[in-house]
Amino acid sequence: MTNRGFYSRMARQSIQKNARYYIPYFLSCVGCVAMFYIMLYLNGNEAMTKMRGGSYVEVIMALGAVIIAIFATLVLSYTNSFLMKRRERELGLYNILGMEKRHIARVLLWESVYAAVIGIAGGLLVGILLSKLLLLILCSLLRFDVPFGFNVSFFSLWFTAVVFCVIFFLNLLTNLRRIGFSKPIELLRSANVGEQEPKTKWPLTVLGLLTLGGGYAIAVIVESPLDALALFFVAVLLVIIGTYCLFISGSIAVLKMLRSNKNYYYKTAHFTAVSGLLYRMKRNAAGLASICILSTMVLVTVSSTLCLYLGSEDTLRERWPSDISLSFRKPGADTSDIAIEDVRRITAGEGLAAANITVTESMDLYLFMRDGALVYDDNASNLDPGRVICYFLSDESYSAKTGEPVALEPGNALVSAKNLSFALPDTLSALGIDLCLSPARSEVLDRSDALVSFVGNTIGLVVCREDLYALRDAYAALDPGNGGFALRLQVGFDVDASPLKEIELSEKLYEHVAANDSKRYEYGLFNIETRAENAEEFYAMHGGFFFLGIFLGLLFLMATALIIYYKQMSEGFEDAGRFRIMQQVGMSRREVKSSIHSQVITVFFLPLAMAGVHIFFAFKLITRLLTLFGLYNVQLFAVCCLGAFLVFALVYVLIYSLTARAYYKIVHT
Repeated sequence: MTNRGFYSRMARQSIQKNARYYIPYFLSCVGCVAMFYIMLYLNGNEAMTKMRGGSYVEVIMALGAVIIAIFATLVLSYTNSFLMKRRERELGLYNILGMEKRHIARVLLWESVYAAVIGIAGGLLVGILLSKLLLLILCSLLRFDVPFGFNVSFFSLWFTAVVFCVIFFLNLLTNLRRIGFSKPIELLRSANVGEQEPKTKWPLTVLGLLTLGGGYAIAVIVESPLDALALFFVAVLLVIIGTYCLFISGSIAVLKMLRSNKNYYYKTAHFTAVSGLLYRMKRNAAGLASICILSTMVLVTVSSTLCLYLGSEDTLRERWPSDISLSFRKPGADTSDIAIEDVRRITAGEGLAAANITVTESMDLYLFMRDGALVYDDNASNLDPGRVICYFLSDESYSAKTGEPVALEPGNALVSAKNLSFALPDTLSALGIDLCLSPARSEVLDRSDALVSFVGNTIGLVVCREDLYALRDAYAALDPGNGGFALRLQVGFDVDASPLKEIELSEKLYEHVAANDSKRYEYGLFNIETRAENAEEFYAMHGGFFFLGIFLGLLFLMATALIIYYKQMSEGFEDAGRFRIMQQVGMSRREVKSSIHSQVITVFFLPLAMAGVHIFFAFKLITRLLTLFGLYNVQLFAVCCLGAFLVFALVYVLIYSLTARAYYKIVHT
């Protein structure tokens, strides 16, 4: 009992003496635990999951919990490593004074217990207190009804405690291994071990230039959204490798160039900063590269999710241009007239008026380019380079869509194409029907009708109704099972009503059509959609991503602040002796402060500038990825990127000012 009390007391005293290091560590533990608990709480909240679109939120929150757990492991491991480095001399002294390593292990065990208790208990308390507030914020973002009452998820409490106990246990094992394989004299001298001047490693610099250039090239060259999705993680990996290589080796080359510039180097502020950084640049550069990557993650996460959320309304209207849409597959000759008549009659019976009625006749076909002709090939692979997504639109539908009056004769077609890997002939044979091509003045491809129109070889063709029906019959003959359903007739209209009323009206229309299909309609398949009904799931998905983006942005920002803080503290202790010597040889306190300012400005604002460069080159790649979510507003994303960068820069300046002040105090202690 006495020994256990002795070791626990030593652990408490050690934490108190090193409070300036442990307080940020405890705060980061509390923050990570609280975030993880809140994610689990939102993931399992019954009121959320029962709402329409709640399944999207459940998946997004589960993904967020996994990301937070992984990232918390990395952040707490980095922080623990810094703490152990600062404690090595103290622990070495314990060993020299007679404490065996097993006794030191007990002290470390108690320190881990205190850290786990403070971090987990404090984090769970903060998580419980904030869970209801964040649930209200999330419901507001998702446009869900706010659930009443306050509850605590005991499963989330238990699971969070288990996960972070494992993380603290892994850190303890790392500490014990570090002490176990170290000699006392090495621990005592750890703070005084210097580094040789690093050499400029040109192979590493070249590798950094090649990988960073490769990542940038992928981001700039990629056109197809699916290619962007497939190559996104490749580009990210190349940029991360390039960033670390250039910070580690390229920064040394830059510093040596500055040292060779006598007009710059032989100034009090620059002399100490450049010479000091040059001897420790390898270790310092890795931290700076981490700050740069984390800063980029903050900017990408926040700006993209914010853009998705703010652009939700535009995306909804892009995907569902009409309030209510009736779709018929294999329609009869008079189906559209009958549908319009019933739409007007049923909406009038509900005290509403159908407005902006549109009729669209179209087909989406997967064909293959063979010898300058579009043919059907049931045996071809989807990866065939000649595979073409063909979107056929009647001339009447094109005129209604674009406001451009067009009346085509049989055998003529207007064309627009995307991502073609071949040239189109002047006369194109499609399923045996020859079409003389002319360029369309307006866009033929409709993102709401042809969801995959932006992927691979894509052709949009406007033809007369006679040719459209002939193409349908030709395709039906080649694919008897499905070809007859290729033609789609869509009748869309708007009503001035509440979302709930729109959904009720759509249900009545569906019941009417289903009850009279054999009497009034001729069609094979029928479907009805409302923008209001889809909006619930849509906002749930986009709002969930935005909420997760803010959470992860705060997590990445916290990690960035921690790395900057501990890097400044570490640099401060390493520079303290050097600056005392410089003062003894005549350097004033003002000159010391100027030197500190020069060093911090030069070093810690470099990651921010580099993160801005990363975002600049990644802009096109991210906009392509956003199209997979139906968002095509590039200007909105540009505004979100700029706004996120400016806000992050302000926070970064605040972190810099606080850490520079701590650094200056250490140097002048």
